[in-house]
Amino acid sequence: MFNQEKQSQKSEILADKVGQILGSWKFLIIHTIFIAFWIILNLVLIASEAKITIDSQTFQILNLILAVESMTFMPLLLISQNRQEKRNQVRDDADFIADLKAEKLIEKIEFIIEELAKKDKLEIPQEKNIKVDEVLDGRIPLPKVIKV
Repeated sequence: MFNQEKQSQKSEILADKVGQILGSWKFLIIHTIFIAFWIILNLVLIASEAKITIDSQTFQILNLILAVESMTFMPLLLISQNRQEKRNQVRDDADFIADLKAEKLIEKIEFIIEELAKKDKLEIPQEKNIKVDEVLDGRIPLPKVIKV
């Protein structure tokens, strides 16, 4: 079982690395240059009526190469995307838990401040409920220190 998980991790890491390469501008440019070179070379060989051509005028070999390439790379890209989605979900869950903890801590601090104010007979000014949309729209000005 452990060996199978380790093997699975290796293949997923390979998928990530392949996904990084395939998703780069460098790969796109090299791939485009290769295809353009293949087409131009074959058209020149066909036009010069050379005895040897790499591919026919219909580019069947190029078609086959691109089909096999897409069949090979597509599953690797999907595996890589699935792994990224799992990482995003873990990060989102951790953010949510941190937000909940911060909210509870703020509520405790507010309670302590209110209790201290009652003890010292101080009045705490009540803030009106500020809606995030109003702040983002600029209807409620923020202090210059805070940037949104």
